Amino acid sequence: LIKGYGVYITNKRIIGVKRRGWAIAGAIIGGGVGRAIAKKMTKDLSDKTIKELEQKKDFEAYKDQIKEIELKKPGFMRGGHLQITLKSGEKTKIKIDGKGEFEALNIMMNAFKPEALKVIK
Repeated sequence: LIKGYGVYITNKRIIGVKRRGWAIAGAIIGGGVGRAIAKKMTKDLSDKTIKELEQKKDFEAYKDQIKEIELKKPGFMRGGHLQITLKSGEKTKIKIDGKGEFEALNIMMNAFKPEALKVIK
């Protein structure tokens, strides 16, 4: 993911957050892949953490609003992306620059809504 950006996943929604100098516990994608996968669909986010996410969120998409989740693997000379398309037609695109991030996103999006996931390698 691009530096300073985080994607958080609960059992009901995906939240994109601009993270300028702050970090919270939860289902974070990137960095510690094993830790992220272990917490991938947590219902145990504290009220404080949820409030922080709500205040900092750039976008959110509820599972039932999502039409397609496109995940493009980054290559040698090109970046990848996570693109979420809502049933309304609205699209949100997040750049991915690492293979570890791609792998973590692939696992987590497959667990979140596999029928909507389209992977481009």
